[in-house]
Amino acid sequence: MDTEKAKVISFINLKGGVGKTSAAINIADAISRTGKEVLVIDMDPQFNATQALLNHQYRYHRQEIKPLILSEAQEELKEKYDEIVNASLVEEEEEDREQDGDLSLDENYKKEISSQLIYNRLKARSMTVRTLFTNAEVATPLENPSLVTSVALI
Repeated sequence: MDTEKAKVISFINLKGGVGKTSAAINIADAISRTGKEVLVIDMDPQFNATQALLNHQYRYHRQEIKPLILSEAQEELKEKYDEIVNASLVEEEEEDREQDGDLSLDENYKKEISSQLIYNRLKARSMTVRTLFTNAEVATPLENPSLVTSVALI
């Protein structure tokens, strides 16, 4: 990748619910469709962008997930969640389909749970951006934590 031509686009707003994650994912998708490489870094503790992108990767690019992480997640899904997912969907009709494909609700739930399980494994192995930054001490601890308490009391 030619770093001279690299661009950084940040989505920052202290207020929640203003569409930062949706905008970031949709703009990243639009740029990637032009043939450019895109890197999305999700620093939000709620990790919604990460979850959405992992869900997409699990559905459409599963071969790019490390085999050990994938097999562990699939095994946990079978052990802990298959019975729950299947039981909750007994009353659902088979003709219900998600808009992004011909998957039953059962399959959609399984894929979403699987992407969450994959994230948990990445996090446990310190392979998420947030844990990498924290481990590398890019996110430095506060020099004077008492200031936070003082400000909070005002």
